[in-house]
Amino acid sequence: MAEKQGNHQNELTVTVMEEIMTEAISALDRGKVKMFDVASTAREEYLRVRAELEEIKKRTKAVVEKVDQCERKYRVLRTRLMQVSSDFSRYSEEDIHHAYIDAQDAQMELAVNRERERELKQARSEAERRLIRINNLVAQAEDMVGSLTTALEILLSKLNGMAAQIEGYKTWSQLGNQIIQAQEEERRRIAREIHDGPAQAMANIVLRAEICEKTYLLGKGSLHEELLELKELVKDSLKEVRQIIFNLRPMSLDDLGLVPTLSQYIEEYKKDVGYQVELEVFGPEKRLPKSVEAAFFRLVQEALHNVRKHAQASRTVVRLYFQRDQVQVTISDDGVGFDLDEVLSREESHDHFGLVSMRERAELLHGSFELASVPGKGTQVTAVIPIPVGEKTSACY
Repeated sequence: MAEKQGNHQNELTVTVMEEIMTEAISALDRGKVKMFDVASTAREEYLRVRAELEEIKKRTKAVVEKVDQCERKYRVLRTRLMQVSSDFSRYSEEDIHHAYIDAQDAQMELAVNRERERELKQARSEAERRLIRINNLVAQAEDMVGSLTTALEILLSKLNGMAAQIEGYKTWSQLGNQIIQAQEEERRRIAREIHDGPAQAMANIVLRAEICEKTYLLGKGSLHEELLELKELVKDSLKEVRQIIFNLRPMSLDDLGLVPTLSQYIEEYKKDVGYQVELEVFGPEKRLPKSVEAAFFRLVQEALHNVRKHAQASRTVVRLYFQRDQVQVTISDDGVGFDLDEVLSREESHDHFGLVSMRERAELLHGSFELASVPGKGTQVTAVIPIPVGEKTSACY
């Protein structure tokens, strides 16, 4: 009877976990839809600029024709002026005056239209270059959507087998709550990053494009400066989208491995925090199983996030030790530290969910996790993960 109840409880827990995983996949899918919206906005901007370019081409053609007409008219009037000026016996002073005024007006009209032609040709060139840049942005945004789709498919295949891996987990309800918390935290983070980053940037791009349009139509202000501002906005938006993709899943982790990806991440991290952060690597660097590389990257990412949020440090060192059958990472800072017993007694709370997450990443791969801290003397996080027997690794050259 007890065994049946246990089996029923396990089946119920697996069902609940499958529902949670399905919702997690749905959340990522909604994130992909939001990224698709970013790509759609860029496509709309491309269509608008293309229509603007066609209008500029029409205006340029009309002005070129007008310049040709003015040149012919000016040549006729200039010839007329030369004739009346050279034959005083046939033409009066009034005739000469009128001929001079007509030639001068024609010359002025020709100069005005030539300047208009020059401005329109310059605007056409700028619009053509802008169209190329926006077209490249559209292509890159669509590639990002494709990458998210691929990542989602990979995650789906991974999650399909997760139920079998977590049956031996110590507390099912605790794991479920943690997954829900992580899912909601990730939703909030992605939504906040997209709202504060690409979405806001796209709105600014549209506004700046409208300013360019008004500057061009009214002929007031510097269109070139406005276009330069628009260019910088597009570049910043692209950079933010790439950063979101990197935070979700750095593609370099699969392509280059753990060390290059950590180096890239730490370089960007240093720019944000403004203090010294170092990466030190010991032992022969080599490629690790994907699960191990992903776990180490997330461990370092979470640890550095905690340092930035709590430590008030001036220096942080990340040390990576490659050994024959295991890999170790330590993250040390010289910050304010904390009372370890106090924190561990309430680490299950939301404020210290990151510690739980790091420990679980290590333990799910049969590794170990240690945390050491002294108030006023900094904190050190250590994780050791064995390299699974039979998993392929390769040396890095």
